[in-house]
Amino acid sequence: MGNSTFRQASLLTYWYRQSPQYMGASELQGELMVPGVVTRQDPVPIASGMINVELDSEGRLTRFQAIPPEVEKTAPRAGAFDWNVLFSAAGLDPAEPEWNSLAVFDARAAWTGTWPGTERPLLH
Repeated sequence: MGNSTFRQASLLTYWYRQSPQYMGASELQGELMVPGVVTRQDPVPIASGMINVELDSEGRLTRFQAIPPEVEKTAPRAGAFDWNVLFSAAGLDPAEPEWNSLAVFDARAAWTGTWPGTERPLLH
């Protein structure tokens, strides 16, 4: 699989959320039923400008989610992004996409690989 180095899945993660609006959770937490404790998915990340970042214990990005503006002016289309740079850095091999997302997109990219140190396939 390319020039990849195998990595163990991290047991510890760091997550950060931000929003241009007040974030108050809708679920009650724990036995004391504490209201308003923001978690990775509560409140649901649907408001424009919300950002969710997760890092593993080595500081590697494992998740990034940014909710785009509901309305924005159309900008000129940029050139095609070279996904091979990111796939190579992550130890993944480029592949042809096999399924369509329900979300809107300008381009698609896919990869193949295995979980570090195992033969278990990664999601494609």
